[in-house]
Amino acid sequence: MQILTSDLNAEMPVAPAARYLNLPAITSRNSIGAQVVVRFTPDATAVIYENPYGPNPMVLAAPHDPGEMLIVSNDALPRVRDLRLEHDIISIQLVGPDLVALGYQHGTGLHASLVDLGAARILDAIPISSHYDTSFYCCTSNAVRMDDGSAFLGLTTSSDAAIAEGWHQEEDDSNVSVLSVSSGRLHFDGDLTLDRSRSDNLSNCHIRRDYCISWYGNAQPIFVAGRLFALIGHDLIEGEIVDHRLREVHRLHLSTVPHVWAHK
Repeated sequence: MQILTSDLNAEMPVAPAARYLNLPAITSRNSIGAQVVVRFTPDATAVIYENPYGPNPMVLAAPHDPGEMLIVSNDALPRVRDLRLEHDIISIQLVGPDLVALGYQHGTGLHASLVDLGAARILDAIPISSHYDTSFYCCTSNAVRMDDGSAFLGLTTSSDAAIAEGWHQEEDDSNVSVLSVSSGRLHFDGDLTLDRSRSDNLSNCHIRRDYCISWYGNAQPIFVAGRLFALIGHDLIEGEIVDHRLREVHRLHLSTVPHVWAHK
């Protein structure tokens, strides 16, 4: 449906039938928990059938059903285009006028696709081998777009194949993985990880466990003032990306007194 800004008055009139656009059915097959999500850009509107619950990436070693999205141009006479990916869709993130879709093609790890919504085409697609999503329906991804048009996307992942045996539990800490987008290409830049050698990362919580940690991966990527951070367990980690390689530069143990940066 199209809504004109002139309609946004004290009383919105009933929109005429000509303002509505009937979309074709999305035929992708997904298990329980799938949902239709809509994302808007100045050039197009994307209608996506997203399944944040799975299916389980390792149990289904056979190729997964392809993800599907309907892309509607924001023109006076809208065009509807059906775009299919090589992997299913478990999460999406807008990065400027483009969209990054994440999912599984088979059991070897995540796949990512960069979609130009204005042109309704796939710009790039890459595998993220041996990395598995730990966010599920909780919104633990984050993205930032830079002045030069490049973008960075932070994800919560695990490289432990045992995640395939069931849901990732909230007490099982994740990594923060970073993808970058530049000149229409996707790059996997690396991970920031929890220091699992420290016994205090989860042991100092003396009240209800779910008050001490972030659910579904206990990790969060943070982009602020041109800097990249990862909050994982009791660690606040700063990372730096040079030539598409992510490295740790500082680490703050929030359960340690006094709080000082640990330089790498």
